[in-house]
Amino acid sequence: MQEIKEPSKEIKELCTKLGNDYDIQIYDLEEVIYRDLGSGYSIEIGELENYPSIMNASIYVWHIATSKIIDTINNINSFETLKQTLSEVTEKYS
Repeated sequence: MQEIKEPSKEIKELCTKLGNDYDIQIYDLEEVIYRDLGSGYSIEIGELENYPSIMNASIYVWHIATSKIIDTINNINSFETLKQTLSEVTEKYS
């Protein structure tokens, strides 16, 4: 059985920079940054295992009732792009 460890300092700092609407959760033994949009959709930011040396994040939009991913944005390689893309996704699914 694999041990679930405490989120890294870097992931905690990234989550803090994104704001109070986001928190860190563990899904499938991966640290992800999560936000419930309150509209039946949620956002999961994953692929952060190499952050901050390399950012290659992915955003997954989940339909909560069906537990299905309905949108995916890959290859997000900077914090600025991440913030902009999250803003667009939040507007679309809120």
